[in-house]
Amino acid sequence: SVPADARVAQPSRTRLDAQMKKRHLLSLLTLLIAVPTTAAAQDNFNVRRGDREAIIANEAKRDRLYNGRFHFAPAVRAGDYIFVSGVVAGAWAGEVLDREGFAESVRAAFRSVEETLVAAGAGWDGVVRMRTFHVFDHELIGIEKVEQFEVIAGVKDEFVPEPFSAWTGVGTTALLPDRGIVEIEMVVYDPQDG
Repeated sequence: SVPADARVAQPSRTRLDAQMKKRHLLSLLTLLIAVPTTAAAQDNFNVRRGDREAIIANEAKRDRLYNGRFHFAPAVRAGDYIFVSGVVAGAWAGEVLDREGFAESVRAAFRSVEETLVAAGAGWDGVVRMRTFHVFDHELIGIEKVEQFEVIAGVKDEFVPEPFSAWTGVGTTALLPDRGIVEIEMVVYDPQDG
């Protein structure tokens, strides 16, 4: 048995839980406030020359694309427009993609575009044009042409708000890389002040 005066001196279990929750919440809030600023400062590798700016979201894109074998920017800002280079969705594991597998690959491509838009200080609401290049009869896609468009439209609608952009789909015989099934490029209108 615990003496009565010892029980009074100890905080209640409920009070301790409340204090721990409060500390945990404060820690989370601190992280939420600090992380975006830190990430933005570290992950922006944009290159400006004159009135153009190459938009490069992170070090990997800088090394692989901008400084890589073909020397191109993931996007270029020219005035109020951002021209986003094609991002490829494909069957990277070498297995035939069904509807859901294709949708996930297209989502990954849209997430890559989103990283670039963030590095440009822009958002999805500025997308005015989307162009897609399709290898409809690729051996690694298990769905037909119209279903491919349905999947892309569904994923696009998860990211791009109304009013919807213009969209042109073009069939082609191959993409680089070889397992690429569709390449997605965009034009974004993002007016700059001044």
